[in-house]
Amino acid sequence: MASLVHQVVTGGRERPFTSPPAMELSDFASESVIVRDERGVIQYWNAASEVLYGWPAMAMIGQNYEAFREHEAEHTRALLREGRWEGVVRRRHLTGTEVVAAVRQIARRDANGTLLDIVEFGRNAGAMSETAIIRLDAELQGYLAASWELDTSPARSVLHTIGELRSRGIIDDLAEHPEWVEKLLSATRISAVNDRTVRMFGAHAGHKQMVGHPIGAFWPAESRSVLATLLEAVASDRSRLEVRKVGSSGTMRDPIISAWHAAEPKPPGTVVVTVKGAADDDRTSWELQASEERYRKLIQYLPTALWQVDQLSFAAWTAVIALALISTVGPMVLFLMGLEKISGTEASMLSTVEPVTATIVAALVLGDTLSPLQFLGGGLVLAALVVSSLSRRSSRVRLEVIHRTAQ
Repeated sequence: MASLVHQVVTGGRERPFTSPPAMELSDFASESVIVRDERGVIQYWNAASEVLYGWPAMAMIGQNYEAFREHEAEHTRALLREGRWEGVVRRRHLTGTEVVAAVRQIARRDANGTLLDIVEFGRNAGAMSETAIIRLDAELQGYLAASWELDTSPARSVLHTIGELRSRGIIDDLAEHPEWVEKLLSATRISAVNDRTVRMFGAHAGHKQMVGHPIGAFWPAESRSVLATLLEAVASDRSRLEVRKVGSSGTMRDPIISAWHAAEPKPPGTVVVTVKGAADDDRTSWELQASEERYRKLIQYLPTALWQVDQLSFAAWTAVIALALISTVGPMVLFLMGLEKISGTEASMLSTVEPVTATIVAALVLGDTLSPLQFLGGGLVLAALVVSSLSRRSSRVRLEVIHRTAQ
């Protein structure tokens, strides 16, 4: 089928616009499909978009997308960081009325990570109640946040006891009863987590190491009472959605915690918790994938693959012995020889440069992206070395002056 041709006014001249490849069939889709380029200029607007927003394609293609939307800067940053975004947005209809739409946006990049365009799929959500819209927005954005699926059924007895203590006036604020907070978080088990949760909260654990374990083993200390309060509120009420904004922690800045009881067919007691906020290491999804790919290639193209060692070939054992002597034994021998020339204090000071050097090499050779905290940490290490060196030099000068004066 021939692609649809629209007239786009650019710089006072008209030029034909051809729909992006494979987009022609989208004119028959029931969902709104909008494509904008890396500059935010709308390149494609299907028939369902005309129905949903009222604007004809010939009026929107070539226009800046920013004029069509409002208050979406925050989710655009999340889209560029994660590669996709889902949620509820409010747009302006041709008639001037407000359109509430549930949208899904995908950022497409080339092999080098350069943004090509952004594809948006949307459907009308205006017939829903305001409460249903808020819940839908939270559910759609769940994967963008650090998301947990928790099983509170093992904590049923703890929740029952907390409820009884509340009714008797013994417990008013869980934050004032840390022992019950710990009991609830220790009894609540992790059923599933997404990649962002593993990255932000897992430390050295992966999906398998987190699933099945208590949520208390991974949740930050500064907001444990907040999580316990949310779990108590939603564990037995499928219609409830609780949201709390907490102070910045070492993991996220200005996090917002949302919790709700999962709908059927999830079993009773299943609670979904999401944490949204900017992280210190908020590299884009593409950057993280590119970094993982570089390290994967580094291992793949080693002169001798590690799994070839068990073949007992001469080349394999030669490579292993060379790796041990050159990378491990050699540097240690040189370090011990250096101790004969300098003091132990100076040697220990120089050892602090090793992680800085390794980080710089990873950035230069492997193309890793350094975070502001890494730059700050490296700068502090080097500054400490300089200050310490100047201090020791000044001490030597004073000792020499005292010695000459004494003579």
